Amino acid sequence: MKIRALIHRCLVLMMLISSLPLMATTFDEDNYTLLDLKYKRQTIMAGLETYIHQGSTYIVLIDLVSALELNITVDIDGATGFINTQDQTFSLENKQSQWSLTTHNETSMINANDIVIHEGFIFVKDTLIEDWFGLTFELKYALLILNFTTESPLPVLQRMKRSNRKIRSVTTLGAANNPLLETPYALLELPAIDFRSSSIVSRRKDKDVDTLNFYTLISHGDLGYMSTSLFLNGSHEEDLRNASIRMDRFDHRKSMFGPLKLSQISFGDLSHPSLALAPSSSGRGIIISNDISTQQSSRNITVIEGDFHPGQEVELYFNNSLIGYQIVPEDGHYIFKDIVLFLGNNHFVLKFYGINGTIETKHRNILVGSNPEDEKRLKYTLSISQPNTDVIDLNKEDDSEEEEYTQSVITTRYAFNRYLSFSAGYEVTEEYNEKTSYTSAGFQTAFFGTTLNANTSHKEGQLLGSSFSISARPFGAHLRIGTTIYDEIYSFQDPNIPSSDTVILEQDYSFALSARYKFTSYTFFGTRKDESIGYKEDYKLGISGHAFGLSWNNTNTYSFKKTDNNASNTGDPDNEVELLDGGLFFGRYINPFSLRLNLGYEVIPETQLKSVGLSFSFKPTAKASINTNISHNVIDDTTNIEISGSWKFKYAQITPRIQYDHNDNILALVDISTSLGKRNGRLGNYYNLDSKKRSSKGVIRARLFDDFNNNKTYDEGEDLLSGGIIVAQQYRSNATSDNSGIAWIEHTKSWVPTDIIYEPNTLNDTSMSYSGPDIAIVARPGKVINLDLPFTRTGDIDGTVYRPDDDTTNYPVRGAIVAALNAAGEVISRNRTDLDGYFSFTGLLPGHYHLVVQNEHIQYTSRLDAVITSAGDFIDNYNIVITEKKKQRIQFPGASKNTTSPFKKTDITPNTLNSKPSQPVTTASFPLPKVSPVLVNPTPTLLPQEKVKLNSAPAKQTPTQKKGYSKQYAIKFGSFSNPKYAAESINKLKRSGKSVYKEMITTPKGTFTRVLVGPFNSKQDAESSKKDIDRQYKSKGLVVLYKKQP
Repeated sequence: MKIRALIHRCLVLMMLISSLPLMATTFDEDNYTLLDLKYKRQTIMAGLETYIHQGSTYIVLIDLVSALELNITVDIDGATGFINTQDQTFSLENKQSQWSLTTHNETSMINANDIVIHEGFIFVKDTLIEDWFGLTFELKYALLILNFTTESPLPVLQRMKRSNRKIRSVTTLGAANNPLLETPYALLELPAIDFRSSSIVSRRKDKDVDTLNFYTLISHGDLGYMSTSLFLNGSHEEDLRNASIRMDRFDHRKSMFGPLKLSQISFGDLSHPSLALAPSSSGRGIIISNDISTQQSSRNITVIEGDFHPGQEVELYFNNSLIGYQIVPEDGHYIFKDIVLFLGNNHFVLKFYGINGTIETKHRNILVGSNPEDEKRLKYTLSISQPNTDVIDLNKEDDSEEEEYTQSVITTRYAFNRYLSFSAGYEVTEEYNEKTSYTSAGFQTAFFGTTLNANTSHKEGQLLGSSFSISARPFGAHLRIGTTIYDEIYSFQDPNIPSSDTVILEQDYSFALSARYKFTSYTFFGTRKDESIGYKEDYKLGISGHAFGLSWNNTNTYSFKKTDNNASNTGDPDNEVELLDGGLFFGRYINPFSLRLNLGYEVIPETQLKSVGLSFSFKPTAKASINTNISHNVIDDTTNIEISGSWKFKYAQITPRIQYDHNDNILALVDISTSLGKRNGRLGNYYNLDSKKRSSKGVIRARLFDDFNNNKTYDEGEDLLSGGIIVAQQYRSNATSDNSGIAWIEHTKSWVPTDIIYEPNTLNDTSMSYSGPDIAIVARPGKVINLDLPFTRTGDIDGTVYRPDDDTTNYPVRGAIVAALNAAGEVISRNRTDLDGYFSFTGLLPGHYHLVVQNEHIQYTSRLDAVITSAGDFIDNYNIVITEKKKQRIQFPGASKNTTSPFKKTDITPNTLNSKPSQPVTTASFPLPKVSPVLVNPTPTLLPQEKVKLNSAPAKQTPTQKKGYSKQYAIKFGSFSNPKYAAESINKLKRSGKSVYKEMITTPKGTFTRVLVGPFNSKQDAESSKKDIDRQYKSKGLVVLYKKQP
């Protein structure tokens, strides 16, 4: 009766909560999802940040724009630029909490619920993005994939076509190419620490009240010039229950200890490499290697283990299919055994379900076989360990037995090419002064998309067994078939058989398949072992899917064992044991509610439901939640009810819980968690407390500055630059510098090298260009890596190309290709003149420049050359008069005389920090003007923020245009559907002394007000003023022809 009354009260409470009015659109952190953005199976971006909100997908705009390689700049106030071509303008603005979009000179208002500002980023609803960029999205939630299709020629798709990349093939981003920047290890550094404390008060029926206190600590930081991780779990009453420590030093340049060329040195509690069919080891020891062995394995079966907060559910996924589930035990150490590996990189995801539905993920990568990047390189790993013994040995009873069991292993591998590689190893175990040696040798070969592996192992010179396996990827699935044939000496003692006889393994077979189909992922593992006393079969099937907003996971385990009674000498008539059981999990989220149902069942030997669990969560805000959890064990007929809440504060998170069962037992718990470490947010770099977990995350802190004295280092007083987008390419992560010039990249992958890339033309000060070297870095857990990125102010050169007519009057030349050459004669950039013969070179680094025109003879120029200084110079009226040159042309050295184009086609905007110039250009018809070397130094009288306009008088007067040819120009500042916004823009421009007028435009979507500045007598004057206006108001104006006003 008491349980029924309590359930009735809980239902009433839920009804009251559900009747509360829904608040404005806010995101639930449980619905934060990282999706892989794909086009026709080609991964465009991994780790795209999204929120699933009320059945819609909200995508962070800045990352999507970067992934599609659109020329659009995004900040907290909106976005400006163009989509595919410059006439497809794009302007997203937020004025007085009203969002508006201007494209093709048309402005439309946006529903406030379609755009959400969250943690300083703009998230946009998927349907809105589809309309903007001509995309069609398909969300595969179970696979964490967001597919899109489009007929629009997006820049990213055009680039991949130019690179001859097959869109339909699955490719991965290559390794970092830039030189690695050394990030020194510290002797001692305050680590990043995640700490959780739990206090439990229990009242058992007919017993006194008990009080227990538990704690868990996880930390990462530098100690003794190595990266050190520490895990502690214990209670105030029982002291430590589990402790592990690990110290690593990785060097991807392989430069440690000179000729040894080591890339890894590790001490502490480690998972050690081992040989096939030989004993494996997990315990304290040391590993040295020129092959980062934490991601290497020569075995077909592995163990995935680790430490985490006790009591949390943990799920193991492979290829997005659930293959394992358990609850982290009291000592905090979880372990998944007999995990089958495929050839290549095996990516596993661990999901930890915390209090009130919070989810944390960890990633594990295990490489089987040779890496293509290691061709013609000998890789080796040496390990010495004491299996099953920890550095902090909490179970040690007799110090005299400490050195009784040791294991030493050396493994090597060598890849001749991508089709053939060999491996070999030697292992020695010593137990009670008795040594046993093992050897192993094998090879791997690939043909017709299929890979064959073969390996033999010996013990004391006698054959243990031979293993063979075939791996392939038919129809995009992972397939592996293998067998191992054992020799008679490979035997073991079965603890389930009450006999002293040993069991001899004769042969085993294995089959593994992992595939995806539409909304569902499948993973199947199967093994059969033939033994001297019978045989044993084990099968595991994992299925995960997502449909209609409901996610579901299913795992099933089947085992069958048959024993020959005569062989085992047991006399037991029951010689067959068969078992089939599994679990089914459902999840549904409708903001602000989430529901999770789990069922445990048994099919063989008896069909029955074993357990039922239901959890319901309500999150009124992002920092508060209320949760109810009801579980029932059908076999024991026991019921447990838990009600909890969670509140996040600035420095800590507090979670109280109350549990009640059918025996009137009550358990009250309070969890307090906090994090101490370097702030890896966007406001600074200092030590503090935080309610977010920090220890497992490395972070990159980039400082962007104006290197005014060109010394590549930051000096006090140099300007810090905002708006610049810095990309960690291999992490698929980026960040934008704030007003203090700092860009924080928080989504990193520990120990993986990544190129650091500056997205060109993203700084708020568009006249700046990166002037430092190409670099790559390696993120470390709990470590803030500081980067100083220097930028130099660039200059512009504008002008017009003319051609004389028969009457010596000059006409502008349309479509002429103008090239800017530096003092060494190298082509730095090229530009095509417009309808009025106008050209413009922007973003030129400091130096001497001379202009030439492709396939034309220059009769006259208004200046011999132009000098850009580090102050950032704007040189206009670089006018060129050409005459047709039919025979002699500018060409590259060594090019054919019949070459029609003297300039090589090269990308002028490479996706790297430094622009690489193409090869030198010389002229056949006239010599390039000789320029004397000039040291480009900053001019003391110029302020760094100023662009200097140089008006050098030409040697003779520039030819004039024919009468009647003159035109006037204007600058289109913007178009507004709201007259109030138009009036504000007009007043703002008039206050700065601009000549402003407006035009009224009627469209099917309503009447718009177009605000223009002008008129100007020349296009050069209009372009010059446009740059000033864009810089002053952070706008993206457009030069248009002036229409005479009535």
